[in-house]
Amino acid sequence: MRLSHHSTLLLKLCCYLCLVFSISANATSYRAQWIIDSQKPLESRMKNTLWLAVISDEPIAASMVVEPIKVKHLFIEKAKSGPIYTTRVIDGLRKHVAQMKYDIYPAKAGEFALPATKVTLGKGEGASTIYADTQQFNVVAQPEKARGLIVTSSLTLSQKLSDIELIAGGAVSREVSMKVADLPGYLIAELPLSVTDSASSQSVTMANSVTSSASFRGIVTGKRESKLLYRFTVEGQYQLPQISVSWWDPNKQQVEYSVLPAVDVTVRAAPPLPMKQRVSFWLSSFVDVIQAYQQYLVVMFVAILLMFWQRRRLISLINLGLTQVKVAASLPLSQLLILTIKAVFCSKKKLPALYTCWSELLSKSLQLEARNLQSLFCYQISGSVKVQRRLLLGQMIHINWLFYYQGFQLQPLNPK
Repeated sequence: MRLSHHSTLLLKLCCYLCLVFSISANATSYRAQWIIDSQKPLESRMKNTLWLAVISDEPIAASMVVEPIKVKHLFIEKAKSGPIYTTRVIDGLRKHVAQMKYDIYPAKAGEFALPATKVTLGKGEGASTIYADTQQFNVVAQPEKARGLIVTSSLTLSQKLSDIELIAGGAVSREVSMKVADLPGYLIAELPLSVTDSASSQSVTMANSVTSSASFRGIVTGKRESKLLYRFTVEGQYQLPQISVSWWDPNKQQVEYSVLPAVDVTVRAAPPLPMKQRVSFWLSSFVDVIQAYQQYLVVMFVAILLMFWQRRRLISLINLGLTQVKVAASLPLSQLLILTIKAVFCSKKKLPALYTCWSELLSKSLQLEARNLQSLFCYQISGSVKVQRRLLLGQMIHINWLFYYQGFQLQPLNPK
């Protein structure tokens, strides 16, 4: 039976509309939502698992692309294995489900919300876009004992050492590996600062520190590898300190410790350098000193040239100064002061002779007053002398002042 031209067009139009409605029905049958499978509350600073599920009435064959998800104080890791396809009974109906796994690591406790997430199914013009609604959840804090500690079910330490017998000036390389279960490598903290404490004859530096993560059968293991360099400058016996890392086990609800033992190191004296190398070292050190103090050396050189040019004048000024010093030292007042200073440090046996020399330099009026100081000397039968030194020095200083003051007093014009 042949169809007319109009009947053929009508049939094609019906088929096209059926195809459009079928595609539209398939597109609207998709929906996405967040699923939290865990029966216990989510905990801070440890691994928690969420699922982004795409649900459909028909098997899901189209490729899935999920936009990146960023939430403050949440570290979100998307599983690299891709979606998991399964079927579930939802509201009494069997549905096809494609689930994307996300591991989240909350940095702190509190209430969080995952944003509306865009999911693209398929590619090209036939691609469709759906959105998962916002998902809110609470994160509980770790116990007070876990504050500041890594939260994990397993933490292991291992180390590799270079040669522990070396020459002074050398270094020991210590590679420390820290493996943490259920925690990505980039979230593992550096080694405790206490391992960098050292004596003055040794120094330690962190050469480098790298992180990595590995996943096996859904279990993530993070690793931080740190390379420490211990340098020793003096020979002797040393000990690299032990490394202890404390962490919180959420299963046992207690603090655990992972320890690397201390390592003994023997440092031998460095052999002497050949003469040629020593001379080269001295020359390079001398050049470094000249370069470091170049400006000061130039000023010193110019000053020496000026002194050499004016040497005769400088010598005459020095001689003049020495002459003035000798003249000042020969004055009675200067000699009195010098003898008074000597009286502070000389022995008691020499004090009487020093006192006699001192009193002879005084004027006649002051000599009468100085004679009263003889009562401070007590001569013993054994020949020793007892002197009240403090009183004697006080009176000598007082009389020195009077001697100095006499030079400024008016003298009588016609002394008798």
